Amino acid sequence: MPRLTALVLLILLLCTCRSIDLLIAGYQGKDIIQISLFGTENINLQQLDKVKLKGFSIGNFNNAKVKRFIKIYQTSGKKNLIAILDRAYKYLPGIKKIFKKKGIPEDLAYLPLIESAFVSTARSHKKATGLWQFMYHTGRMYGLNNSWYHEDRCDPYKSTIAAAYHLKYLYKKFGDWLLVLAAYNAGNGKIQRGLDRYNTDNFWELARHRYLKPETKNYIPKFIAATLIAKNPSQFGLPAPDPEKFIQTSNYTVKDATAVEVLSRCAQMPEKDFKLLNPSLRRWTTPPARKYTIHVPVAKYNLFKKNLEKIPLSQRVTFRHYLIRLGDNLTTISRKFKVPIGPIVRLNKIRSENRIRAGNTIMIPIKGLERAQKIDKKKYNNYQTHSSGYKHHYLYLVKRKETLYLIAKRCGVGIIDIMQWNGLKSKNSVHPGDLLLIREYR
Repeated sequence: MPRLTALVLLILLLCTCRSIDLLIAGYQGKDIIQISLFGTENINLQQLDKVKLKGFSIGNFNNAKVKRFIKIYQTSGKKNLIAILDRAYKYLPGIKKIFKKKGIPEDLAYLPLIESAFVSTARSHKKATGLWQFMYHTGRMYGLNNSWYHEDRCDPYKSTIAAAYHLKYLYKKFGDWLLVLAAYNAGNGKIQRGLDRYNTDNFWELARHRYLKPETKNYIPKFIAATLIAKNPSQFGLPAPDPEKFIQTSNYTVKDATAVEVLSRCAQMPEKDFKLLNPSLRRWTTPPARKYTIHVPVAKYNLFKKNLEKIPLSQRVTFRHYLIRLGDNLTTISRKFKVPIGPIVRLNKIRSENRIRAGNTIMIPIKGLERAQKIDKKKYNNYQTHSSGYKHHYLYLVKRKETLYLIAKRCGVGIIDIMQWNGLKSKNSVHPGDLLLIREYR
């Protein structure tokens, strides 16, 4: 009975979420339920590139709600808007450049004003993330991946391209920019059902009914008001934009895990400034065993490339995760990877050998990219998180005396993956009867 109750509650919870459409497809044994999630839909980007878009420009929009928000931004909300615009000027030139290339009306570049307040790492209570506040599965539709090491939704460049395509996708459905904005906020299904119910194709008409939540009803007038002020700050008593805020960057692809400290040193810039240009990096290193694109200031690009290439591949230190197994200790791990105990202890801040336990993970520093690739072939690196595409999802029912270590081993995925997918803060936070979301990768 407890298991059935847990399942029913989870189904009800997932089915009420606007970003997830749950479909029970049947059992695979006693412990696994196959499911299909919204977001696995194939989006043809080439077809979206062909979508013809009408222009859109924020004019006066003689609307009482717009005027009300303008008044708020000039009074009680003025200080907050000044801070948001100060951040916006770091991103707007780059966003406008991408939108122009994709044919998106320039005024829509101001959408992060009300989505994320131009905080590249913003995360809502619904777990929408980044400048454009993509939900996980919507982001995956446009190629925004994530892992323990990185989060593409926080990458201003990648997420802006995804936002351009998503806006095109919504425009293809509705053919009206105000409805596109409403769908961006509430979901295209919600808006389409409203249009059908009230037999209208006009946002303002739809907003007259109780169907839309206040958040969506206010979303468009709030966006219009904020954009009007952002485009003409001096007319509304706000400081003029500072062109020095924007830093033009170039992309550089590193071949394997490389410490952020090394990358920032090669660019001859403070590490914190380098991280601000690469907010998608969640750790102190780029992802291991794969190529990864970083952003470097154009003014420092040649210097950065020259300094990094001075470090021979045989001398570069990269990193691998290692899942501690039964019988392992620092000595056996040191011999297995041919790495002295000292660097392992310092890197993982290990105070005592007795503190390492089976099921936990540690980082191993590997000197030389060729050595790291040979180690990968031995499959010692069995804890690395995935960022490739996945085949399908399923729910795993936790049984008595099962640990996250045993579940990860049985399902063939990483412990950190399971924790991230299910919002777990501790390896000890699973209990019998819990349902865990598992993603099976290609």
